[in-house]
Amino acid sequence: MEEVKAVPPDPARGSPGWSVALTLTSADAPGFAALTRKAADAFAAQAPGGRMAMLVGGTLVSEPAQVMQAITGGQVEINGPAGRFTRAYTEDLVHRMTGK
Repeated sequence: MEEVKAVPPDPARGSPGWSVALTLTSADAPGFAALTRKAADAFAAQAPGGRMAMLVGGTLVSEPAQVMQAITGGQVEINGPAGRFTRAYTEDLVHRMTGK
């Protein structure tokens, strides 16, 4: 990953809660796109494998979430309910991902 950061709410963009934005390296983006495409296809077919989680060093840092479409272009956003995705929650998630 090139960058991981907590992003404040932006209701005009349809984001009522905090989120975590990840920018993948150009080398990682195609593989991630293929992986998320497979997960999205599984989700659409209501088959197992339509969810993805984030692991860092073998430790779960983001719960499995539905993947509804392939994530291409190297920009990833992790979000959820505004009541849960608070500033503290997303900053902790960034810390668990980066160690910073």
